[in-house]
Amino acid sequence: MSIFFICFSTVITAQEENLASHFVEIKVLNDTLNFSYYIGKYEVSVADYKFYLDALGQSMPEPPEYGWENDNLPMIGVSYDEAQSYCNWLSDVYQISFKIPTEEQWALAAGTKQENIKSNSERPQCINCMVPNQFGVYGLNGNVWEWTSTTKDNEFQIIRGGSYLESSNELNVNKSSALSPSLQLSDVGFRLLVEENEMRKHLFSKEVKELLNKLFPEYTNIRVEPYGIFIDDIEMFWGEDEFQIVYLNEAEFNLAFCCIDEISEDAEIISKKAIVYDFDKHHLSIAKQLEQVINKRDVSIFRN
Repeated sequence: MSIFFICFSTVITAQEENLASHFVEIKVLNDTLNFSYYIGKYEVSVADYKFYLDALGQSMPEPPEYGWENDNLPMIGVSYDEAQSYCNWLSDVYQISFKIPTEEQWALAAGTKQENIKSNSERPQCINCMVPNQFGVYGLNGNVWEWTSTTKDNEFQIIRGGSYLESSNELNVNKSSALSPSLQLSDVGFRLLVEENEMRKHLFSKEVKELLNKLFPEYTNIRVEPYGIFIDDIEMFWGEDEFQIVYLNEAEFNLAFCCIDEISEDAEIISKKAIVYDFDKHHLSIAKQLEQVINKRDVSIFRN
C-alpha cells in the first residue's frame, strides 16, 4: 500500500477563506483501493472550541488545572458526543460534512514515523509545537488521546495516540484504548476529518466566490455554498445535472444565470427565468473563467 500526502499552509483558527489549510490530504493507493480523505493537520484547539461555544452563547466547561488561557493548546475535557456536536455545528457553518475520523483513518494518517512527543505531566503542548509526521500531521503520538468514531462492543468509543500524562517511552502510534462516549477527561481531545468529495465541493465553492467578488465588486450580498449561488437574495442552484448554468454575452458584457422560478400574477403558471448581471468590460476574462468553472464543474462531487 502506498500513501501520499498534500500539505496546506499553517493557520490556527478556521476561517472560510483558509479552511483547507487545516487539513492534510491522505491518499491510499493499491491494487484494490484508490481513495483519499482530508484529516485535520492539528487537534481542535481551545480557540476553535471557544469560537464554537461563543457562537452558541455558551461558556467554556470547567478548566483543567493549567486553565484555558493558552488558545493554542488542544481542547480537552470534551466527550465524544460533544465532539460530534461540534462537527455538526461546523457542518452547518460550511455546508459540508465534518466528521470524527474512524480508527482506520486515524491510523493511516498516523503513519509509522512520528516522533514521540516529549512528555510534560503538567499540560499538553500547543497544537503545532511538535514535529509533524511524514504526512505533515501534528500531535498523533502523545499530546492528548483523540476520539475516533469506531466503537468497541457497541458500547465504548476507541481513542488513539496516548497523552501528555504518560512517559515518552510508553507512547507509539499504535497505542489505543476505549472509553464511554460520555466521559470528559483532561487528556482526551479530538481532530476533524472531511471526506474527499466534501472538500472538493468546498474548494469549488471557494473558487466561484472569489471570481464573483472580483466580477461584481458592487454587490455586498454574495454568498456561495456547495449547492448554489446567492446574489442579493436571488438563489441559483446547481447539482448532479450536467447543464449550463451561466451564459456569457461578450457583446453586452453580462452573465445570465439560470434559472429561477417565475410565477404569473394569477399564480397559475410557473416558468423559468434567467437572471442577468452586467459586469465591467475590463473583467471579461474573469467572466469567461467563471463561466468555465461553473459550467464545466465535476458533477460527481454532488453525488452521495
